Formats: sequence, C-alpha cells, structure tokens
Amino acid sequence: MSSQPLLHPALSQPSTHLQTVFHTLILFDVSIAYKSSKQRVGNMNKWIKCFGLFSTWFVLAAFLFACGASNHPNTNNTSKDGTQNTRGARSEKTSAADAGSWGPQEYFGGHDAGSWGSQEYFSGHDAGAAAHEAAPKSWGSNIGTGGAQDIGQFRKIIKDGNIPAPETLDANGFFSEHYTTLPAPTCGQTFCIHGMFARNKSFIGNETYSVLQLGMNSSKDIKSLPRLPLNLVVVIDTSGSMQRQNKLEYVKEGLKLMLDKLQPQDTLAIIRYDSSAHLVRNANPVTASNKQQIIQQIEQLRATGGTNLYEGLELGFKECLKQFSDGKQNRVIFLSDGQASAGITSNELILKMSNSYIKKGMGLTTMGVGTSFNVQLMRSLAEASSGNYYFLESKEAIREVFQDEMDYFVVPIAYDIKISVELGPQYTLAEVFGTNLWQNTSKGGEIHIPSVFLTGRTAHDDPKASSGSGRRGGGSAIMLRLNELLKRSLSPRAIASITLTFRPAGESKEVTQQIKVDFSPTSQNQLSEPYYSHKAIEKNYIMLNIYLGLRNASQLAVQQQDINAALATLNTLKKEVEAWNKLYEDEDIKADLELIDAFRQNLKTKGAKE
Repeated sequence: MSSQPLLHPALSQPSTHLQTVFHTLILFDVSIAYKSSKQRVGNMNKWIKCFGLFSTWFVLAAFLFACGASNHPNTNNTSKDGTQNTRGARSEKTSAADAGSWGPQEYFGGHDAGSWGSQEYFSGHDAGAAAHEAAPKSWGSNIGTGGAQDIGQFRKIIKDGNIPAPETLDANGFFSEHYTTLPAPTCGQTFCIHGMFARNKSFIGNETYSVLQLGMNSSKDIKSLPRLPLNLVVVIDTSGSMQRQNKLEYVKEGLKLMLDKLQPQDTLAIIRYDSSAHLVRNANPVTASNKQQIIQQIEQLRATGGTNLYEGLELGFKECLKQFSDGKQNRVIFLSDGQASAGITSNELILKMSNSYIKKGMGLTTMGVGTSFNVQLMRSLAEASSGNYYFLESKEAIREVFQDEMDYFVVPIAYDIKISVELGPQYTLAEVFGTNLWQNTSKGGEIHIPSVFLTGRTAHDDPKASSGSGRRGGGSAIMLRLNELLKRSLSPRAIASITLTFRPAGESKEVTQQIKVDFSPTSQNQLSEPYYSHKAIEKNYIMLNIYLGLRNASQLAVQQQDINAALATLNTLKKEVEAWNKLYEDEDIKADLELIDAFRQNLKTKGAKE
C-alpha cells in the first residue's frame, strides 16, 4: 500500500515561490537587525515583536501562494504557445514601446475604459512597469492615413551640414518614424480608434499641455489580406537636375526592385517627363519573358530638359484610366526632384487636375528625391488621395520604399473614413498635429480620409537607432493640443466624444465606432503632476514635444535668423529627452537624440554660441 503524501502537492518538492519568500524573510531580518542596532535598547523589543508578527504572516502567505500555484496549469513560466510568461515581472528599465499595452482594452457604454486606476508618472514619480500584467502581444499604431511617411528631407538637409526650413518637418512624417503602442484593437471591426489623454509640462516654454491623441490600429495581418490586381503607372522625373547626386540612378534601382514585387495579374505602365511627358511603356503585365526588356527600358532613361510636373502627372492618370477597374487597385506613383519649370506651374492648377482624377477612384503615391523639390505640393498631392508621400534620401531608402513599403501602400483596408471629434465644454482646440486634413467645426473638428492602409513596423528597436536604416512604417498618430478653460477645477471633465465611420474594403455597408474620453482629477496635486490616461501615450507625448522643439529651433534659425536662440532651444530639448530616455532606452527616441545633436552641431558650425 502506498502511503499518502502528508504535504500539499505543491510542497512535495522544492518550490521557487517558497524560496523567494524565505529569502525575503532573511533580508527582512537583516534589515531589522541593522535598524535595531541604531536604536536605543529600549526599542529592541518593539522590533522583535514586529518581526514575529510579519514572519507569521509571510509564512502563511507563502503556504497559500504555493497551494494556489500548484493548481495553475503552467508553473514553469512558459505559456502554452511557448512564449515566456512575465507574470509579476518588473524590470528596472522599461521600454516605453513595450510597456504600453497591458491587456485587452474594454469598452463600457462607448467609454474608453483602458485608463489606469493609479497613474505612474515620469519626473518625480515611478515611470517603471505597471502593476498590471503585460499583454502577450504589444499592439502598435499600425494604421496609416496617408501623407508624409518620413522626415527624410529634413534629415538629409541636416546630414549635409545645413539648417532645414520648418516646412521640411511634417508632424505626420515625424510621427510615422516612431513605433508607438496602443490598447488592443478589441472593437470587433476592421480597425479601431482609441482616445488617450495626457496632461504635462511642455519641454519648451514650460507650459502645461493638455493633449488628446486619436490612435488607430487593427488586428489584421497584411499577409492574410487579399490583394487586388494592381493597375500601376509609374511617372518618373527625367529633367536635367536628376543627373546630380545620382538621383536618376537611385530611381532606376528602385524601379528594378519594384518589378520583383509585381504579380502576374498586375499591369505596369511607365511615363517619363522632362519639358514634356513621354510614354515609355504601355500598361502590360510583367512576366518572366518581358522582365529583361522592361529593365532595359529603365536603364535607357536619361536626364535632360526642364520639369513639366503637370503634363507628366496628367499623362500618368490618363494611362491609369485606360486600365481602370473597380476590381483593381488603380494607382499612380509620381516621382520628382524639383519645382515645376515648364508647362503649367501653378500648384493650385496641378492639385485641381490631380483631384479630378482622384475623384474617379485612382490613388496617388508621391516620392521626392533631392533637397530642392516642392515638398508642400508633393505632400498635398498624396494627402488628397490618402496616398503616401516619401522622401528618397539614399539607396537604402529606395530599397525600403520600393520593396518593404510597397507591400502596404497598395492594399487599402478601408475607405471613406470620417473621424468626428466633439470637445467637452471645458476644452477648446489649440492646434492639431499629425494630419493636414483636419477641418474645424463648431464643437471640435472632423477628418475625411479616402482610404487607410496597414503599416509595417512592429517594435521600437527595429531598426536600431544607429543602423542607417529608415524608420518608416510606424503608423499615424493624430494629436490635438487643447486649451483648458478651468485648469484648477476638480470636477469630472468630458474631454471629447469621438465617432469613427468607415467602409471596410470589399464591403458596401458602413460601420461606426464611438468612444468617450474623460478626465476626473481627484486632488489639486493630480492637477499639478503629469497625467497619462494610458501608459501608451507617455512616449507619444514625448514624441510630440520633440517635434515641437525641432520645429521651434528651425523657425528661430531660418525665419528669425536667431541661431543662438535655436541652439538654446535644442540644448533644453536634449536635456529633457535624455532624462526620459535614460529610463526607457527607446530606439526611436535615441534616433531623435542623434538628430538633435546633428542639428546642434550644424548651428555651432554656423557660429551659434552656447
């Protein structure tokens, strides 16, 4: 007859839980002995009694914890899917990108219920990992709303030792170079919208900023989405200026890489333009038998003449229209390195012509090369169709855009997107960042976006800051800086009501999601401390401050010709950002610090004094 165990199964073998508890008791005992040695002898009995009471409770807790652990189906810290279980783990340094998602977000009555019960703050508070359990997946802001996808031109100007003008720094492009986390997309739709609120001091000017972020993400995987046949027309600038800095050669390399991404059901047409526009290749599929011929056509492109943007773009749309079908993704990719110098040169007329074709259902992606092109025109052309705008600053950027990014910008996941924001009575709108499509209304504002796409980045450290790789693909972030009308009031505040409507790709029925964002301060101290409704918005708030600091420095240096003030601004910005990133070690923010340092060095080279 086998004997029955006298101990609970959890105690029949050494338990790491118990070891941890007894180690804690030993440390507690040592700590008490140390403290007691510094007290009067009369206090010794008090410490001994306290230790006895605490020891009893610790041992009891250890036994109950071990019993509970034995019934847990996973006691080796590894989940069923083989991933490491981080239950209860806490790191001294926590990545902001990885600390943002803490379990699924739940919605109650349309309210965004992802807010933290007790905030953990940066600057005078614990900004480490939360007491909540980490979600098994970190959900990023993986929805792109079109427009600028990088600040490549801004970076290129700084890299060349010069001072960039403010218009080369686009908030949407800057945010898209950052991977930021959001609550899990649990709304049950193609993609979800989240409202998050931050209240903190600004890095520049020491004002208190109240910021509402509109973040969007999806649980969809680009690999699982159906890709419609592609009716693609590429329009290439072959004006004389494309000879300089090997710009045309870079573009040729990109086109050849793009051929490998096309599928048998896709068609490709190629247009070139200088002082006038010319058809290089009619729309036909790219096959194994004709691929070499297409490469030869690309290699034969030569740079000469002026820049007739209008005629080149119009011919591209006309060729796309010939193959147009509702069952295809109809898109024009338009490349340029400069200002319109031939034909119709008015930005207004170029945009008007482009919009007339976009209304017929065609998409437009724009790409700039060099540092002297009309960035505002190229950005506006893309935004009108929810197309992406890229700056191709290097061979590496060419590869990223024509290979990595192309998987995403040719597959819309939703159409006819409308985001409406109604602000609460205690707030008014100060400024909008991250979109140029915002339209003010009597109660707030709204955004109309023709289509949205998935984006590709999945972590803040992919790539590393000093790798030389671009940081595109972080997804869009729309941030509203608000004016507070009653700054010291403790009454609950309705910050905003947000409504999202859109039509999923391949469907005709419109879907709607509504959320509300509230702020209920509990003390005057809370009104003077940093506040983040979600852990995820902390990095995003830092990101916004970096953008504002860079913009301010550029304005001071270029528009006001005050390079000393610009350097002082960047010095302050660097100090604040370094303090934050010393704790979080975020690679996106590290790359920003490298950019700040390069900007500072350029100012010093131009004569700026500390």
